Amino acid sequence: MWLWFIRKKRECLKWFLERQLKSPKNSSFAGFYKQPLVENTQQSLHVRVVDSLLSLCSYLYLFGLKVHRGWYQSGLVKSSQLYVKEPNGSKRQIFTFAVGNYTWGGTGKTPFVMFLSKLLVSRGYQPVILSRGYGHKDEAKMMIRQGLAIEVLTGSNREEAFQKVFSSVVSSSTMVVILDDGLQHWRLKRQVNVLMVNAALAFGVNGYFIPRGSLREPPCEAASRSTCIVLHHCNQVSDFQLQQLKAWFQMQCPEKPILTSFMISLQTRMLSYVVE
Repeated sequence: MWLWFIRKKRECLKWFLERQLKSPKNSSFAGFYKQPLVENTQQSLHVRVVDSLLSLCSYLYLFGLKVHRGWYQSGLVKSSQLYVKEPNGSKRQIFTFAVGNYTWGGTGKTPFVMFLSKLLVSRGYQPVILSRGYGHKDEAKMMIRQGLAIEVLTGSNREEAFQKVFSSVVSSSTMVVILDDGLQHWRLKRQVNVLMVNAALAFGVNGYFIPRGSLREPPCEAASRSTCIVLHHCNQVSDFQLQQLKAWFQMQCPEKPILTSFMISLQTRMLSYVVE
């Protein structure tokens, strides 16, 4: 049974790749598909069985993703809009940014959230960061180091975490919310979607969905929902690859602005420690 599944999986993958590479949309970007999806035919049976199990889990993950998204798109489950209380007692909707990606791993989300927060503060706004809770202590420390007095709220239910703090108090008219890692957070409405893309691994580590690969959703679908696209780590790829990547996203969504970014080290610090 497993040998049959492995053989069928390889036939389906071969058909999918040939179709993708022959497509006019992907012809100029074929090099990014070929390399990560090459499989080693000399793998042992045990490795191939595990590989097939992970592939099956990836297909199940993608199916679950489609079902979950379909609930919101069909209206079966409603998305909520964050709001605050006005001095006259009425409720005011909060303008919301969502910064996210379609892959696991470092795509520069948190540094961009820091950058966006500083930009909003310089323009007179009061940003509030909503996060799931992973790494929130690091974000708060980064804010303090940069001298930014910005509220960082965490919780699995972000709407509840926000309303618990701000629903019963009169808030500033300049408040805005930034959803850190919020691209796939369908529960909350947002006005701006910022898609962060790791230019060095634009289609994940191997082109597969999690758990076999690092894709969280199809790149073309994430790009279509975004307001703007930021290609991060652009200094880790050649100019030719960067232009190809830009061309691919422009072909998928020609009306979306595409920006580039990279990080540099500003200073180094010696860490002291004691060995007992």
